[in-house]
Amino acid sequence: MSITTIFIYLIYSLILFLIIEYLNIKNKTNSINNIVVSLIYLIIISGITPARTYSIFLVIILELLIRIFYTNYILEKNFLKQNRNNLKTYLITIVLSYILNITFINKVDSVFPTPDQLKTIIWLAIIIFVYIILKDNITINNIIEKKKTFNDKEEYIITEYAKLKNKYSEYIITKYQELIPIIYSLMVYENYYKPSIIRKLDIIKFKIDNEERKLGIMQIKTKKIITDEESIELAIKKLEKIYDKIFNNKKIKKDNNLISLIKEYTKEENNSEEVIDIYNKIVEFNKK
Repeated sequence: MSITTIFIYLIYSLILFLIIEYLNIKNKTNSINNIVVSLIYLIIISGITPARTYSIFLVIILELLIRIFYTNYILEKNFLKQNRNNLKTYLITIVLSYILNITFINKVDSVFPTPDQLKTIIWLAIIIFVYIILKDNITINNIIEKKKTFNDKEEYIITEYAKLKNKYSEYIITKYQELIPIIYSLMVYENYYKPSIIRKLDIIKFKIDNEERKLGIMQIKTKKIITDEESIELAIKKLEKIYDKIFNNKKIKKDNNLISLIKEYTKEENNSEEVIDIYNKIVEFNKK
């Protein structure tokens, strides 16, 4: 490999470093985004300099060295301690870029599409765009319809309440018995909008990007993986804390205490009316 090629790779790696750094600052991108950006960048520069693509994956390694230098000597931080997840990302990126290099970039005359190929790509993009527009429209309509009809489905609410009670009753341990129907109301609501299969996908996403998100049947915001049972325990602790605060407030009428509790618990989501409606249906059912 000539010195000129190494110099060009170094320039490319510096540009990649600046792009990723900009995206991280601007949008706080996750690991997957950084991998995709790096691979797309590799393909683009391969098209710009087709005569120097034999070991183009080295750009990723050089960018890693630049980042280590930047972190250790400019930011004065330890790269390995500060960026353990990033190091894993780089290892994955290097492996993928090497595979891309030997199986695709080195096998074609040009990575850029010909006019005929471009025509096919454009039509494919149009079809995908139309599909996304229609799909999003249908999804939005479904969500609106759900919100309109969910609280009218008393039979569904009671059936779901019975199922969840049978499955999770042993985990609902609280010093305030008044909280039990509220816990089930929240559980029915969250399970309706985030069923088990979606929650499992959220866990997979969390393992990939390690970003804070809501997990478990009670949809608790967390920075670590939690089970449905653990989310119930955390929700109970939060409800008990709010309960203590509200019931010690003499300004709030006793009849409105539990409703105020639900509103306080759900204030971030702005869904208190739906949860209160579910709560009322469960309370009425328990009176029968």
